[in-house]
Amino acid sequence: MSAHSSNQYLGSDRLAQALRSGIHRVISQQDNLNSINVFPVADGDTGTNLSLSLGAALGTLQRPPGKHVSTLLAALADVLLDSARGNSGAIVAQFFQGLSDTAEQLTRFTTHTFARAVAQGNEYARDALSNPREGTILSVIGAFAASLQRQTATETVQDFASLLKNALPDCRKALTHTQNQLDELRKAGVVDAGAKGFVALVEGMCDYIA
Repeated sequence: MSAHSSNQYLGSDRLAQALRSGIHRVISQQDNLNSINVFPVADGDTGTNLSLSLGAALGTLQRPPGKHVSTLLAALADVLLDSARGNSGAIVAQFFQGLSDTAEQLTRFTTHTFARAVAQGNEYARDALSNPREGTILSVIGAFAASLQRQTATETVQDFASLLKNALPDCRKALTHTQNQLDELRKAGVVDAGAKGFVALVEGMCDYIA
């Protein structure tokens, strides 16, 4: 199997490694995320909440349960739902629950099934809040989902390295745009902390898969 063809699928081991890479990246930005945390309350804990919520999953990802992505994601969603702290933690937990529910019988992801799972994760994340607002982590998750859908719909992207690499600029653009979407962020001159945390997660995954 060539390197290229192996990149057309994402099995549980590589998915676990990619997520670990993403989570470590979020944790490394914890202080920065806390320092820009002004919405919904300027309590400076979004970085801590996201790091603790996601960090709780590192044990599960260290020893991926079973050979199937469905098994891994079910275990991951359970841990995240138990350990979710703050709005951003709860939203990320629901995002992974959506991935898990979509991946029910899957042994591994193709770019198409991954895009479908992320789209479902995006819907779950929005449903997690009674009053979902743009300019938050939801905007970046939405941009990530839309980018994957657009790329897989055109059939041009067949491998995960390209899929994620192409999605990053869309995520970063949505992150920059958060500053114009909420008054609190505009006044403070910062982007949304939770949104930046999610971009870090995608960046770390991208680094590993690339």
